[in-house]
Amino acid sequence: MDVIVFKIVMIIIFLAMILVNYLSNALPLNNRNTGDISDSYPSYFTPPGFVFSIWGIIYVLLGIVVGKIMFTNSVVFFDQYSITFLLLFFITCMTNMLWLFLWHYDKLFFSVMVMIIFLVTLGWITFFLSGLDILTQIAFSVYTGWISIALIANVTALLVKANFPLFQDKKKLWYMVMMVAGVVIGLLVLLITKNIFFILVYIWAYFGIFMKHLKKKSYYLEKNLNVFNGVLLGVLVISAMITFAYKLL
Repeated sequence: MDVIVFKIVMIIIFLAMILVNYLSNALPLNNRNTGDISDSYPSYFTPPGFVFSIWGIIYVLLGIVVGKIMFTNSVVFFDQYSITFLLLFFITCMTNMLWLFLWHYDKLFFSVMVMIIFLVTLGWITFFLSGLDILTQIAFSVYTGWISIALIANVTALLVKANFPLFQDKKKLWYMVMMVAGVVIGLLVLLITKNIFFILVYIWAYFGIFMKHLKKKSYYLEKNLNVFNGVLLGVLVISAMITFAYKLL
């Protein structure tokens, strides 16, 4: 297929994704903002609002990547960007938009299914595609890290909506299990890939959760669980620092 076709499709699908994300809150879709749905299923794990500002960083990074793709010389285009990468990027944009519609229309089970596909596709780009330039690696590392956190939050919202008895009766226990599971996932990815940018997203999310429970009285945790939050955050920070130092050696 001609390079110009790939470039046109890429810019159209990227701009469509940005537009849908904008309209989802500007209209908003189903008369509810993205955060409204999250607030309607409160849980200990859901990060506070300021943490979601990371979407701005993700879209700026992706915009730079798409701009770089647009201006890549046609002669070397497929040397720098494989067809696999371009197709996977297309899938991430489509799943991003589909997830928004499912989320806004309260189809949480299907939103979780779509987000799993979304995360697998991002993970494929981030960890299994070779030859990507450093900027593209950073953009998709941050993107993958955030969607992995978002998936945990999405599953939590589904459990709240389903009124799952064990979850309802043991909210704090489930919270602790999910927090530890998140740290284990983050550390395993860090250990295997040495990807600092991926783990920085986890640090940002866990910092937000830590601050939420420190300040928000309606879901204020007992002192020992605030210590628990701080310990997990500390483990992530120290692990990132050790990995960064190791990569410098």
